[in-house]
Amino acid sequence: MDESDRMLTEWQLTGLSQRFAYFLDNNDFEAMIDLFAPDGVFDRGGTPLRGHDEIRTAMRDRPALTTRHLLTNFHFPELTADSATGVIGSLVLHGPMADGEGPVTYATEQGRVVEFHDRYSLTHAGWRLASREVRPILQPEIWP
Repeated sequence: MDESDRMLTEWQLTGLSQRFAYFLDNNDFEAMIDLFAPDGVFDRGGTPLRGHDEIRTAMRDRPALTTRHLLTNFHFPELTADSATGVIGSLVLHGPMADGEGPVTYATEQGRVVEFHDRYSLTHAGWRLASREVRPILQPEIWP
């Protein structure tokens, strides 16, 4: 893979993670699920969800929250023409569900830093998450 191909792939993978955060934060779970390969795995908290149906069920059962995932430190250690790995940092803030257009009041202990450890595969629909494992880095003693 030459330098321009590497840069394009990194840009595409960065965009995929940004879309994931946007869709999740805006409760557009179907669009978020579409970012996974059909047999993709989403491991959030040590419980791997395998495939679109399991991810969909977990998102449907997710508590109603206002969240924001602020992404940083994109690193792609392995890139080939059709697969890649990545580690992305995220500051995750949780609060009660927004009531109207106003800001949500939340306690500072409702935030944590996580890393997404990803495997990507290139499909006919473009780059997709083959797996995403959420690894807590910094979090309060009591976490929901």
